[in-house]
Amino acid sequence: MQTLRHILCAALALALAAPLAAQTDVRQQAMEMPLPLDPAVRHGRLDNGLTYYIRHNKHPEGQADFYIAQRVGSIQEEEHQRGLAHFLEHMCFNGTQHYPGKALIEYLESIGVKFGQQLNAYTAVERTVYNINNVPTVRTGVVDSVLLILHDWSNALTLAPEEIDKERAVIHEEWRMRSSASSRIYERSLPALMGESRYGHRMPIGLMSVVDSFPHQALRDYYERWYRPDLQGIIVVGDVDVAHVESQIRALFGPISLDPNRAPRTNEPVADNAAPIVVCDSDPEQSIQVVSIMQKHEAITREEKNTMPYLVYNYAVGMAQQMLMARIEERGKQPDAAYVQSVAYDSKFLVASTVDAFCIDVVPKEGRTLDAVRHAMQEVYRAAVHGFTETEYARARAEYLSRLDAAYAARNQRLNEELTDELIEHFLDGEPALGIERETQMMKTLAPRIPLAVVDQYFGQLVGQSDTNLVVFAISPEKEGFAQPRPESLLQTVRDVRSQAHALAPYVDNVRQEPLVAQLPSGGSIVKERAAAFGATEWTLSNGVRVLAKRTDFKDNEVRLAAYSPGGTGRYPLADLPTLKVADELIYQSGLGAFSRTELDKALAGKQASLTASLATNNEYLDGSATPTDLRTLFELVYLHFAPLRTDDEALAAHLGQLREVVRGRSADPMTAFRDSTSLVMTNNHPRTLVLTEPVLDRVSPARLREIYADRFADASDWTFVVVGAFSPDSLRHFAEQYLASLPATGRKELPVRVGIGLPKQHRTCRFTKQMEQPQAIASRVWHWPTKDNTRSRILASIVGQALQMDYIAHIREEMGAAYSVMAQGSMARQNTDEKPEAFIQTIAPVKPQMMDSVLLALDEGLAQLATNGPTAEQLAKTKEYLLKTYREALRLNAYWEQRIVEHDRYGVDPVTNYEATLNAITARDVARFAASIAKKGKTATVVMLPE
Repeated sequence: MQTLRHILCAALALALAAPLAAQTDVRQQAMEMPLPLDPAVRHGRLDNGLTYYIRHNKHPEGQADFYIAQRVGSIQEEEHQRGLAHFLEHMCFNGTQHYPGKALIEYLESIGVKFGQQLNAYTAVERTVYNINNVPTVRTGVVDSVLLILHDWSNALTLAPEEIDKERAVIHEEWRMRSSASSRIYERSLPALMGESRYGHRMPIGLMSVVDSFPHQALRDYYERWYRPDLQGIIVVGDVDVAHVESQIRALFGPISLDPNRAPRTNEPVADNAAPIVVCDSDPEQSIQVVSIMQKHEAITREEKNTMPYLVYNYAVGMAQQMLMARIEERGKQPDAAYVQSVAYDSKFLVASTVDAFCIDVVPKEGRTLDAVRHAMQEVYRAAVHGFTETEYARARAEYLSRLDAAYAARNQRLNEELTDELIEHFLDGEPALGIERETQMMKTLAPRIPLAVVDQYFGQLVGQSDTNLVVFAISPEKEGFAQPRPESLLQTVRDVRSQAHALAPYVDNVRQEPLVAQLPSGGSIVKERAAAFGATEWTLSNGVRVLAKRTDFKDNEVRLAAYSPGGTGRYPLADLPTLKVADELIYQSGLGAFSRTELDKALAGKQASLTASLATNNEYLDGSATPTDLRTLFELVYLHFAPLRTDDEALAAHLGQLREVVRGRSADPMTAFRDSTSLVMTNNHPRTLVLTEPVLDRVSPARLREIYADRFADASDWTFVVVGAFSPDSLRHFAEQYLASLPATGRKELPVRVGIGLPKQHRTCRFTKQMEQPQAIASRVWHWPTKDNTRSRILASIVGQALQMDYIAHIREEMGAAYSVMAQGSMARQNTDEKPEAFIQTIAPVKPQMMDSVLLALDEGLAQLATNGPTAEQLAKTKEYLLKTYREALRLNAYWEQRIVEHDRYGVDPVTNYEATLNAITARDVARFAASIAKKGKTATVVMLPE
């Protein structure tokens, strides 16, 4: 790492050379000076070592996010404690000094903070983080209560023996649910990959032998040893009084004592490996093969991260990674490409923070493992030997600066979660948290002055030149006829590419220089203008196109576009279904106009604008977004989508080959059968519900796709465009007249074809077994019944879903110990636009196999009890508070208004007006009647998967 450090410091010196040419001492000070923290953040450290960050932010207004982050995880466990760090995280929700039992969850849900969503936590190898998000802050007492919860998590857990014993079954089910093929291989292989390091034996889920039997005192011992103020950080961001929060933190956390004889928190080393480490493993349920080639190198320390050279480090690694990834993707689209996908990145080495690694992950096509590794590694070494081109670097830098500008434009509207993420990483890993204003100022000065030679030199140091610290890890399917890779062959392939690197030809950057739209369209005009729903304006253009535009001030860097037309794939015969099944992907891969997909990506570098086309049963769609600065580019992309689809059979053949590899391994994963069965049941086994298989792919016709696309996009006269965001009205008017009013129009008026896809008219159950390595079971049950789609029905469906979720968590998870999680959700939906709206109550429960029938009975009993008794006063109050808070948050989101305008235009639905009054008027009796209608009139669709 010493060599890399010298390179980065040299790069910084070069960047500062022009303004400070005669001030060598100033340059040196700049390199050594710690980076400042965002000046908007109140930051401090108590005498006992606890660190805090507080930042006022009004997005969303009247809410704040609260975190306690701990530099503690499963790496601190001894062998007999494996799993206790994660177990302790669960216990933080099962009783504290000031919130016994479930009082903590009950209190937070009473103020609209939902358990499992805004109230949650996670445990990793070296960190444990708890969050309480979207807390209403109008009342100071709420802020104080939430800070008290953080205090109790820090130092005052109850850890009642009976609660510990109840939680054992829950965690066992979480382990069962997470026991996938890749996780089993990963855990088996980690000891060999990590050598003698403890990292090889400390996955957070732990050992079930420990989880099922550890003595109660063992958990308290771990808690008292590691949950302590010198390892804890409090982060509060939102609409709060910063001085008051700081005062409360000092009052609550200051008295916590720090043991002078506390255990040291040491960094776990990972030794260098002089000889390469190669590990190959397989599993019958693994669906795809992945080969990872990793070159370990020294990690950047916390102290080094807090300096200006680290900014150059991050910039350089970002540029190299972005340029290399573009080459790898381009190589993967060639007809002879041996890999489905490949990704390059520089990051932590697997789960360790004390050593980093430059990594290449490769997903080979079946039977071409060595070729895939060779092709990907050739691009790595091509760049290492010859460097990147100036045109590549110009694009990558333009893209970087464009994104920086977009972030700066929205600096006054950043959401709490964006700001908390930065501060959490600052506390846990020492990552800079400069604030977007200072970061933009610094990087817009530095980036243009860092030459490509520095990036090339840095990248060359990352790429290994010998077997030292080389690690190769391959995971593969285990099935008849699949050739498992031999470790020595994988290693030799890497060595061969490395030894022959200087014979590789330099990369040639083929770039189209012409503009996206070669000739500006003649344009048209707005012939009619009127006020529309929700404060939008409706324009009718001279070619019949309609535009619904709503200008907002929610986010200064965002304009969203959604467009739709009646028609869709229902107009085409069943013979076209294979082509239509993959149409969206093939449309994207075709490129636009004169530009292939690769050429288009290059042309859009530095432009924050994107657009995708899709075909559905009854409609065709466009969906896109842009910054106000790049709004013209967005409309150019719209204009190009109404031209004939580009003929690029090589690109489509390459993509179909990639799809074939993905499809080939689908059946190995048991969840594939569950998802496919659910899809078939929910569409009543309609012939248009096509499951993607290799024979289906054999019938895909790119030529037929071009015919269908030409038909769907031949006439824009019945299209509606919805535009929401921070656009200039004059600019939008100009772009609408220039690009939308000039689209082809023949006056064709189409209606959706009623193809008959609908929900089951009778009760349906699909129950099947599947062979599994780790016995698992999962059930999905949906109740549905036709009803009016209005604000009241939507609210009632949501309340029923949330009330059931509370009941299921309390009964199925906590009392029965039959599941780690049970999801219940209520909504209004349409299967297709030609179908009547229906109320849906959907439940999904991964459960203990032997308790499946008991769980299914509990699902029905929960709905029956709700239909008879209605929700409790507490349940109704909690759900109302949550819905009200969520509604008020949504009113400040462009995506929300885009969806509401589309719904109102297509279906005449208005779920916005009178929402609060409708919500407040709903009673427990109303909910009971709605639940009773579902239980009595509705039909059920049930899918159950059990192990053989």
